[in-house]
Formats: sequence, structure tokens, C-alpha cells
Amino acid sequence: MIDVKETDPIMQEEIFGPVLPILTFDNLNELLEMQKRKEKPLAFYYFSKNRAKAQRIMQLMPYG
Repeated sequence: MIDVKETDPIMQEEIFGPVLPILTFDNLNELLEMQKRKEKPLAFYYFSKNRAKAQRIMQLMPYG
């Protein structure tokens, strides 16, 4: 699913099945702060060509 917003119904409940909402962002720090205020997700995928940012995300984001 693309063009998903945090307020969309799909983002309000735990998702089961072959559905992957894709959220985009402009500011990495804002994204991290927003996610810290939420319950820890079961999965978190970050796609980037910047390996250093990807490693930073993996260290900072709680998931699983």
C-alpha cells in the first residue's frame, strides 16, 4: 500500500496477512521521534541506498 498516512485505518490495528503499508518521510529524526512514541512494531523495514543511515536506524529502532 502506498501513500499511507499514520491516521489511516490500516495503521490503527495490527496487520495480519500479505499487506505492507509504505510510509514515506522527509526528516529521519522526526520519523525516529514519532516511532518512539508508539508501541514497538513487530517488523520495521527501512529502504535506502545510504548504508550508514540504514545501520543507524537498525540500532535506534525497537522492533520484533
